Amino acid sequence: MESKKIGIIIVILILVFILIISFIPKKETVPRKTIINYQGPPKIVVNCEEKCNQNVKCLEACYYFDINKAVVAQDTNLCNKIPSLIKQSCIDKINLGKALTMQDTNLCNPIINQETKTICLNALK
Repeated sequence: MESKKIGIIIVILILVFILIISFIPKKETVPRKTIINYQGPPKIVVNCEEKCNQNVKCLEACYYFDINKAVVAQDTNLCNKIPSLIKQSCIDKINLGKALTMQDTNLCNPIINQETKTICLNALK
């Protein structure tokens, strides 16, 4: 009889334990907050003319790759994509490249910029 009492007590304790567990409020899963990677204010894209404000050195630096493409291709038509303020500089660099490649001082003559022309003539002496 005593073993029956112990069995009943154990069953009752298990039922009580199950009831207690079922009434414990479940932890609500809160959605994770999205971490926003702040990268500062939006960047305003400006073209070289706005950025450089007619500064020749700045424009030459800004159009550096375009000028070099024209020089490598030895194509003055590529200089047409460059602002007129530095277009002649592009053409002069192409003529300098041609003169140095051909080792011909006569090709230095079309160069307008005196400093570039001097470099051309001195390099071919």
